[in-house]
Amino acid sequence: MFRRNKANIFAKGVFLSAGIVGLLSGFGILSLGVAYFASGFVMRSLCKHYLLRVHHFDDLLQNYRHQKQYSKRHILAMMWPNAWRDGLVTVTFYLTGQATVLLSSNFLSLYETGIYSFSMQVINAIIGISYGMFGAYIPAIQSAYVSRNRDLMRTLYAKSMACGLFLSITGITVFATIGIPIVKWLRHDFTIERPVLLVMAFSIYLIARRRNSACFISTMNRLPYTFSFIFFGILTLLCTYIGLSHFGLGLWGIVLIPLVVQSLYNNWKWNQVVNHYLRTTEYGLMKSGLKILLEMACKKWKKITSILWGRDIFDIIVRVIRRHSQVGYPRMILAEL
Repeated sequence: MFRRNKANIFAKGVFLSAGIVGLLSGFGILSLGVAYFASGFVMRSLCKHYLLRVHHFDDLLQNYRHQKQYSKRHILAMMWPNAWRDGLVTVTFYLTGQATVLLSSNFLSLYETGIYSFSMQVINAIIGISYGMFGAYIPAIQSAYVSRNRDLMRTLYAKSMACGLFLSITGITVFATIGIPIVKWLRHDFTIERPVLLVMAFSIYLIARRRNSACFISTMNRLPYTFSFIFFGILTLLCTYIGLSHFGLGLWGIVLIPLVVQSLYNNWKWNQVVNHYLRTTEYGLMKSGLKILLEMACKKWKKITSILWGRDIFDIIVRVIRRHSQVGYPRMILAEL
């Protein structure tokens, strides 16, 4: 999972770099498409490299290629009930997250579409990196569920959700205060409005938050959210299309309509389901997660300060002297210590 997050960070970095260079070179929205393609290519190449060269998956595949305990039909029958539901949910995530760019290209100007697409990709990159801890904890959460260790599941989930919230707020704040002026300085005609950016960031954060809740539920081999994700995904597209085509809501419409529609049910329902299973609330979850993160930060800070003050080095020197000293002056010094 660490290497997947590493590949994801590299891919997002390629997207941001290629997108900024393309925009500064005057290629417009075409540069964002090329950057998105390059990002996906880098992500796939790095994941394939880690899978084959680091984890030696090709050797593992050769070992189990000729196993006869389970037939392909039997394996497919076990996987199919959840596989098709998960596939539909993946399509729905695309509809609620990426298909709005296609609608914006039909009803907004090229300038507004470029701003919307660029802002959305930057926010997705920030929030995706912020929730990297949760992705790393998924195997541990699954293991805790199998062993019925609900306290460990609550601890891991609370820590990762609080970390995601804190890093998302920090990243969006930094981009809104520093990143937007830098983009404006690099290209004077490319203006990102902070209110639109903040509302868009809030909407994308809620999508990522309930997506993580859905992922948590799926670790228990249940997918109860399939129908609601599909229904509200289609409803979001219809309402966005009507708002843009018949009411001319423009950029604010394409930002606010998905937020309002998804907040009717999905944005709170599945978070509530997970919190109910963990016997906590949203406030209690974030509070406990923040407490754990502060304890981790304090331990790291004590370790860093002890190294800076030389206490650890001093202890090491004392232990070495005690181990190797003979009778005489060193032992007298240690007696004084």
